[in-house]
Amino acid sequence: MSEPEQMEICFAVASQLGRAHHLSVRDIDYRELFEHFQANYASFVMAAQVMKRELEQAYDAYMKKLLESA
Repeated sequence: MSEPEQMEICFAVASQLGRAHHLSVRDIDYRELFEHFQANYASFVMAAQVMKRELEQAYDAYMKKLLESA
């Protein structure tokens, strides 16, 4: 898959995720949403750290493969 194709897929996925997140909280009272956020903050941070680490590992592997093929 070419780099522009990869960029297009990433944009499409991010757009759909953003839309779904917006729709999923549309009918929730903001106080209820804030309570949920406070109760789950540590889990959100932990999940973000895992995703960051996985993204960095994938980027490193991608760059290594790219440089080896150059």
